[in-house]
Amino acid sequence: GSYASVGPATALPDGIEAIACTAVGDGFAFRPRGHAATFGTLALRNRHGEQRLVVVDIVGRMQVR
Repeated sequence: GSYASVGPATALPDGIEAIACTAVGDGFAFRPRGHAATFGTLALRNRHGEQRLVVVDIVGRMQVR
């Protein structure tokens, strides 16, 4: 089978920027049952320089660190 986008990409809020992504193709994708088609870590930074990591594992669980 193939997968199709179900809508446009969601823009980050003002003052938030993505500074690094280790997922294949620099983005995350999920299969219909919720498992991750790509996985890795996304680093986000706000305008004050504070950073958080969004970690997506192979089964689709997400954690913010």
